[in-house]
Amino acid sequence: MDSVQNNVRDMNEKNLIEKRRWTAEEVVLFLLTLSDLLMLVIPKLGTLVLSIWFVSFAYIARAAICPKEGLRQIKKAPLTTLAIVAIATAFVWLAQNPANVSHESTQQLGCALEKLTAWPHTGVQEDCFLGYPARQYFVPALPTIFFGRSALSLNIGQVLYLLVGLLAMARGMLGLFNSQVLGDVSAAALIVSTFQSYFFRYQLLNFEQSIYPIAFGFIVVGFALRLYRERSNRWLALTSLGLYHATFAYTPALALLPLGALALLIACYINFGGQRWRYCLNLAMVLCAVAVSFVFRIDVILFPRHAGSVSVSEKLDVLWSVFANPWQELALFNIPLKIMSAVFVTWLWIYTLCWLVGLFKQRGADVPNVNSGGQTIAGLMLGWAVLVWSVATIIISVVSPGYANPPAEFAVHRALVIWPVLLGGLSVMLSQMENIRVLLIPLALASGVFFTDDGIKKVRHFQDEKFANRHYLLLDWLAKHNLLGEMALIFSPSTKDFFLSLADEATYFSPNIRYTFWNTSCTPERRELVGKTTIMVEMKDQLSGCPQRVAAESIGSVVIPEGVLQVYKGEI
Repeated sequence: MDSVQNNVRDMNEKNLIEKRRWTAEEVVLFLLTLSDLLMLVIPKLGTLVLSIWFVSFAYIARAAICPKEGLRQIKKAPLTTLAIVAIATAFVWLAQNPANVSHESTQQLGCALEKLTAWPHTGVQEDCFLGYPARQYFVPALPTIFFGRSALSLNIGQVLYLLVGLLAMARGMLGLFNSQVLGDVSAAALIVSTFQSYFFRYQLLNFEQSIYPIAFGFIVVGFALRLYRERSNRWLALTSLGLYHATFAYTPALALLPLGALALLIACYINFGGQRWRYCLNLAMVLCAVAVSFVFRIDVILFPRHAGSVSVSEKLDVLWSVFANPWQELALFNIPLKIMSAVFVTWLWIYTLCWLVGLFKQRGADVPNVNSGGQTIAGLMLGWAVLVWSVATIIISVVSPGYANPPAEFAVHRALVIWPVLLGGLSVMLSQMENIRVLLIPLALASGVFFTDDGIKKVRHFQDEKFANRHYLLLDWLAKHNLLGEMALIFSPSTKDFFLSLADEATYFSPNIRYTFWNTSCTPERRELVGKTTIMVEMKDQLSGCPQRVAAESIGSVVIPEGVLQVYKGEI
């Protein structure tokens, strides 16, 4: 009891000190907001906004990694550390596989690299790839900037947000528990359970922007859990910075904003931590980010622009059929509708039941400057808000058409953004049940072992079904043979259908490449692209017999999924 009272007194003294000063994170958040607003009238401030944008993420990454504290937690949480290290190692290993190169990622980061050189605007208030904000791709472009254009740089960049998010989430979870053993086992089990979501594996292992929302969810929730325990201005600003970055991310990340804004409003209402004005200020800055993003983004499409073949009611029927029977994926492994995993749906049902029976509660001794009545009201408001928000996010993800108006069984992947919030709530629940840790520790340990083993099997199964993209294979072969210089590529009629979208990969790997196609009379469609020396490509089993090819010298072959390409070098 004395130790609890001492902790409360220390936290109160810390809050009194922090009220008199601004943290570096608060200053960065304020400068980022101010520069974004000023750029609306002074476009040449783009370079300044870009600089502060990178600095702000550096603070996010530093807080997630936190080397000094991290070294201490390695000893206190070996299982969680092992889980994070294993996941990071898997990312690097999978990132090297050419089969994991996505034609969408090449367009996204290729566009970002082009925008970064467009001084003075630098693309911070412009869009890329189907209308998404360009600035979300700037941090993923960093490995390419430092190490060059390669499959590894491309894919590592695409999981940077997720790596930082997993670290932030793990640290936030561990900070909730007084019992180191229960905290370590619970955090490790909840983190590895993430791979039980079919669509998480799908989006992650394709290294696409679809993983950004869940990554920012981990960042925001992880920092919010630290704020919940420590009432620090620093964690308040970092949580707001996470929301700020999420504002400019792939569309589903916007779902984090109403819940984050409501949490800040509740904090203002109950004077959470005795710094009401700071919460209100942070809320105002996050709302400014939303306003700025909608000046140029065009990716938010909530209502159908034309009549679709599938009605809203039909989409909802498909969704309910899965959530009403959460264990169907385990019972019928090869079912056609792989919407969400059994674990994902079960977590949502457990979370709902916990709120209904009142298992979530606030511990008054841990929350300085807030009376117990205010805590109860805040807990109930936020708890029910999370439930309503989760259900609304799932429904909107299915009903809203977005860019491509996908069917319900695929569109629901947009709702993955609720996963970090559910895990955060479950970790809070577990931390408040430490009195039965004798039962919880073996249960969490057994769950973690199952999630890890099953996750590894499913990841390997998913990888075994993938193959390298034909565009990447050809471009990589040409690059290794120094054939991507001033020469133009000419594709024969037999290869035309395979390489019509070559620009998707070339945008990143070879942005200056020139290519055209032979028509049936062996004449290039774009004559101006034909130089004195030309590289000609055709399928080995469908040789065209064109004079240009007959007079050219064969310099090698490239194996693609559709067969073998024969490459010739000649003069026209």
